[in-house]
Amino acid sequence: KLATGVLVGIGGAIAGAVTNFIESGDEIATTAAQMGIGTTALQELRFWAQQNDIEMNSLTRAVGNLNTRIGEAIHGNQTYADAFKLLGVELQDAQGNVRSTEDILKDTIRSLREMEDPSLQAGAAAQVFGSRIARELLPALQDGSLSLDEAAERAHELGFVMDEEAVEAAGELDNAINELKTIGI
Repeated sequence: KLATGVLVGIGGAIAGAVTNFIESGDEIATTAAQMGIGTTALQELRFWAQQNDIEMNSLTRAVGNLNTRIGEAIHGNQTYADAFKLLGVELQDAQGNVRSTEDILKDTIRSLREMEDPSLQAGAAAQVFGSRIARELLPALQDGSLSLDEAAERAHELGFVMDEEAVEAAGELDNAINELKTIGI
């Protein structure tokens, strides 16, 4: 009886871990696609946000606002184009293609962190992320806060980042399980 109880407990723990892996991987893939960034970048950004006391929905809104402003700047909105120019962030590559949201976001955050004048920093952050979100992000942009590069390195060291293959596999497994649930198995 004791051995059976132990085996059932181990089986339950394994099933729970697999379920968590599947749900986490699928959620990462879905959120990354919605935000227009890669799954690795999303996980690194999440870790950075957590370490800097930024809520995930604030990070999601920041990236959404950034995407909107990138599009508007590309299509002629001079206010947003000037904001990115002030930060030294290029929106297009040498061939005239729009750079990835991920790269623009990382460059924007790095540039904001390097600004020494707090009022200029706040103004520039408000232009690219929106005033309300900028206020939430500003503490993470100050000296002494964890940088994106430091957070990414630490997240990988701690094993918090699933590789692309694991995220994809989790999403496929989640889809297969949902199909089985749909047909009643």
